[in-house]
Amino acid sequence: MKSCDIERLDCVKLLGVVIDSKLLFSEHVERLLGVCNQRLYLLSQLRKQGLSDECVAVVYDAIVLSKVLYALPAWGDFPIFKPSV
Repeated sequence: MKSCDIERLDCVKLLGVVIDSKLLFSEHVERLLGVCNQRLYLLSQLRKQGLSDECVAVVYDAIVLSKVLYALPAWGDFPIFKPSV
C-alpha cells in the first residue's frame, strides 16, 4: 500500500460551517459577524434611499437572518470560545 501524508489544518469549512481543530466555532462566528455587518450596512443604505420599513424587514430576513440561522443547530449549542480553566 502506498503511504500518503495528510495535511493538518487549523480550520475547515464544511457545508458553510467553519470548524477549528478544537471543535470550536469562533472562526465561524467571526466570519459570520463580518458578513452580517456588511449586509447591515447595505440595509442602512437602502433605508437612506427611501426603502420602506416593511421592505427593509423582508430584505433583512432574506440576507441577514437566513445567514445567521443557517446550520445554527450544528454550532449554536457549542462553546464559541475556549473556556478558561
